[in-house]
Amino acid sequence: MLRRALALAMPARSALARRLLLTAAGVVGALATGCDGRPPPPSPGVQWVDGLTDGLAAAAAKDTPALVYVRQLDPPSSTDATLARDIFDRAESRVLSDRHVAIRVTMGDADTPPLAELGPRLAIREFPALAIVNGRGHVIATAAEPALTGELSPTGKPTLDDLLETLEWATANEAAVAALAASEQPADRLRLARELLRRRAGAEALAVLRDLVAAEPSSVHLEALADAHAATGDVAGERRTLERLVAGHPDADAAMSWRVRLATVDLQTPAQSRDEWHARLETAIAALRALRDEVC
Repeated sequence: MLRRALALAMPARSALARRLLLTAAGVVGALATGCDGRPPPPSPGVQWVDGLTDGLAAAAAKDTPALVYVRQLDPPSSTDATLARDIFDRAESRVLSDRHVAIRVTMGDADTPPLAELGPRLAIREFPALAIVNGRGHVIATAAEPALTGELSPTGKPTLDDLLETLEWATANEAAVAALAASEQPADRLRLARELLRRRAGAEALAVLRDLVAAEPSSVHLEALADAHAATGDVAGERRTLERLVAGHPDADAAMSWRVRLATVDLQTPAQSRDEWHARLETAIAALRALRDEVC
């Protein structure tokens, strides 16, 4: 089709020009498909699943932790080029996607949530970023871990060994969490909830803690539930749980610290106006003064 279009576009007397253009077209075709007419071979390095949604589905199907690589192409980053050259495009790095799943997230793609959503979800604040997740979207390890920031590497960058070590640790962590989830012991359930919170799986952690409190409303369980509400930004839930904690365990050693926390809980959320903020401050100050007078 391309040859015919070129022939029709050229006058008959321009035979030499026609041959030159046909040769150029052949070169372009060879560059696109390879000299033998077949598509060029894929990169020998990491085999990526592009997009967070498809990547998480692949991790769930393979039942393995996944490396998430978040990049930004516009504007391009020299760090992305360095990661590609030194790790991701190297043949030996294919083990990352052979053993686990490698997810590539490109900011600006249709499947990629905006930074305001993706940042807190994956504990990232800048690009490029790395994280380890499971198929449910739990963040098992983040860029805060040394192996992902390169603090273990003398070059100041993560190495292939760093990433493999972190993925192996994540695999062991997944097994430990599965064991906690299968246990009915309250201590194991509490550890499970705290691990889920660390993984930014707040809704699941809250469900575990509510069941614990329903079965045994101890101060330990109630305080853990209050902490989970605080970690997920649920100030109303934190307040309700602190009120229940103070009322149910007034003689506990930590009772005064709970009451101080309760007095200041409403200062954690933004106010709609300066007047509202001043009113909250006055309420908190009055409550703290009352506690001081009670103690003194």
